[in-house]
Amino acid sequence: VQNMKFKNNTFDVVICVDSFHHFTNDSRDNNKAIHKSIKQLLKVLKKKGNLIILEPDTSKIGGKLIKVLERNILGLNSIFHSPNEIKNLFKKYKLNVKINPIGSFYIVKVEKI
Repeated sequence: VQNMKFKNNTFDVVICVDSFHHFTNDSRDNNKAIHKSIKQLLKVLKKKGNLIILEPDTSKIGGKLIKVLERNILGLNSIFHSPNEIKNLFKKYKLNVKINPIGSFYIVKVEKI
């Protein structure tokens, strides 16, 4: 996601399902990697477009199981963010951000203004 080859303002909707926590994998600077990913996602999104993110909620049992599976069994470097952390990541970009829980996951809807 950090090096997408799509033109600017290409998509009305970008959907990330169970993937946002992988955007920092193999990175030495997690904060820089996540913001580079966000910038790329927003770059390809049209004005008034929506970015939809579905992520495991690690405060719920299902999300905790996913975290244990990815880190301890699969050996992945996944960085899981709480709903509030996700909201704060997008805050600096001055976007409309709504977060809704759904079972062991949460859905983030980001609207590009």
